Amino acid sequence: MTRRREDQENDLVHGWGLDFALRRCVEGVTKFEKSRRQEVRIRCKSELSIFQDRLANADMAYHAQFGNG
Repeated sequence: MTRRREDQENDLVHGWGLDFALRRCVEGVTKFEKSRRQEVRIRCKSELSIFQDRLANADMAYHAQFGNG
C-alpha cells in the first residue's frame, strides 16, 4: 500500500505536534510537583520550628517547677 508524500508529511507534522504537546504537559506536571514539594517542605520546616519551640518551653517550665537539678 503506497501513500502519498503529502499524507506522510502530514502524519509527521501531526506526530511532532503531539510530541510537543505531551512535552508541555509533562513539564507542567513536573513544575506543579516541584511547587507542591516546596510547599510541603516549607510546612514541615514550620511545624518543626513550632515543635522545637514548644519543647523548649516545656523544658523551661519543667526546670522552673522542679529546679535546675
